[in-house]
Amino acid sequence: MEKYKIIETSNTLLDKSYLSRGTESKIYRDEYQDIIENLIYSPNSSNQLIKYSLNLFGHFESIDSAYKSSSKDHYSNWKEGTKGIYPDREFITFNDQAGNLFFKYSDIKILSLRYEDRSDTKNVINRKISSEIIHSPTKINFWHMEVLWKSDQTTYVSALSKSPQRAALSAIKTYLKTIADEYEPSQFYILEEKYFVAN
Repeated sequence: MEKYKIIETSNTLLDKSYLSRGTESKIYRDEYQDIIENLIYSPNSSNQLIKYSLNLFGHFESIDSAYKSSSKDHYSNWKEGTKGIYPDREFITFNDQAGNLFFKYSDIKILSLRYEDRSDTKNVINRKISSEIIHSPTKINFWHMEVLWKSDQTTYVSALSKSPQRAALSAIKTYLKTIADEYEPSQFYILEEKYFVAN
């Protein structure tokens, strides 16, 4: 049986890949032809944006997003050297209305975003946002990725105080809406086995 290993996301070949995010609906745009905001993340939970959940598209296919498990354990972290889970049907539901948004890996990896830090009312600071893409497989989904955001390449957005965090997340949300695409890419890189199967 093949043994899997954590994917090194610094691999520049991944720059030719796509990341996908499952949606509850195939209706993607509003009357102004903008991506519907709550497909990017749930407005009721900024934590979904602070640790942004995506899938490495290719081995993970569009239809995979339609399957959901009712077991929280299935979504807990997978560790190298352990087995994944093939869940029983009793735990699985299928949403035939589900869809996907797609993002170029390079668009997430290479950012030129800025936001205004107004935490000091006397001194507005223009700060830069960068990203950190991490392979974060779950027991049920080996292809799960997380994106963490940093302010000025030093402080995670999750650790910012309320005002600058809100400003940073607003910039990130706007950017994600700009680069998201509802159409499955026709050409993309599929990661070779040597990068995720252990010797």
